[in-house]
Amino acid sequence: MYLEEEISETEIYGKVESIIKKGGYLLSMVCSDERALGEDFVIRYFFREEGIKVLKLRVESKFPSITSLCPAAKNYEREIRDMFGLMPEGHPDSRSLMLYPENWGPLHTPSTEGLRW
Repeated sequence: MYLEEEISETEIYGKVESIIKKGGYLLSMVCSDERALGEDFVIRYFFREEGIKVLKLRVESKFPSITSLCPAAKNYEREIRDMFGLMPEGHPDSRSLMLYPENWGPLHTPSTEGLRW
C-alpha cells in the first residue's frame, strides 16, 4: 500500500514522531523542483509503516530538519542543502556532503543566469 499525505512545516515533527513510535522507519528522502508545474520545491519523506507512507512537504528556501527524531535523515538533508540550496533548519552538521562543492552550485536558482556551463 502506498499513501502520500501533504503536510505543513508545523506538522512534520508530530507526523515523523508518530511514525517512529509505531515502529516505522525512514526509507528515503527526495527533493524535486516543481516550479515549472506552478509548485514550489517539494521534499518527499518515504517511510515504511504498514506499507509505504510518503509525507510531502512544499518548501521555498528552508525546511525543518528531522535529524533529531530520525538520524537516518542526516545525509539526505545535507544533500538537499548542497544540491538545491534549501536550508535544513536545526540540522546538527553544517559541513557540505559533496566532496568538491566548489565545482557545483545549488540548483535553487530563479533562472539559468549565473550558472557555469
